Amino acid sequence: MTEINLDINEGLISSHASDNSEQSEDTTRAEMPWTSKQDAILVDYIDACKKKSDWCDTLHKHNKKRNIMFSVPCMMVPIVLSGVTPFIDSFPLVTSGALIFTGCLSTMKNLFQFERKSERFDNFSYLYNQLGAEMELEIRKPKRFRVAADVFIERSFMKLNFLNKSCPS
Repeated sequence: MTEINLDINEGLISSHASDNSEQSEDTTRAEMPWTSKQDAILVDYIDACKKKSDWCDTLHKHNKKRNIMFSVPCMMVPIVLSGVTPFIDSFPLVTSGALIFTGCLSTMKNLFQFERKSERFDNFSYLYNQLGAEMELEIRKPKRFRVAADVFIERSFMKLNFLNKSCPS
């Protein structure tokens, strides 16, 4: 059974265990030292972040090209048709066909949401790059100035897993 004493004069909370067999050793816990094994784990995480960042960047550019490929005709066909309408009045099927083509492209653009996908992949590319840079900065510090190895590796692992689960596919 543990008693919690509040010393009002000093503003401290102290805990005294009545049973000495189970005293907490959290205050004397040693930090996990940085070894080559922990450095290797971080290097693997950094490589994974770089690969994912490059992959997301490639998909960002791919979706951006698709967005442009579908957007430009949707804008240009009506503009061109409005300028040449007096010359093609005798060919109503040409006008109808061009407008149907524009409508189909516009529908596909809205259905596949290339612009939104491009933006999301760009954001995730940045986030992976940022996480990799954060880990790289930590590993380049002298070992005595680093955060505890177990804490930093766990935090980095959790951030990387969160990004992997949140990243669009």
